[in-house]
Amino acid sequence: MNAIGYVGAVLLALSAIPQVVTTVRQGHARGLSWGLLALWLAGEASMLAWAIVEDPSPILLANFGGNLALVSVLAAYRLRA
Repeated sequence: MNAIGYVGAVLLALSAIPQVVTTVRQGHARGLSWGLLALWLAGEASMLAWAIVEDPSPILLANFGGNLALVSVLAAYRLRA
């Protein structure tokens, strides 16, 4: 089960990369709703805070920290729209 958890964590950490690549290539993120971005940002920030305090394993820190950075890029592009 730990292996499945690690695979899931890695996949979640990488899940935003295709959207970030598309957004950067297009130069905008107008197709993304503010609701999605706000909830995603809040969720990643909350989970990163939890991981830092409760379980600072590298895989969790990379997952939540990496996704927080990626969704921040998307939000910055959405602000430009």
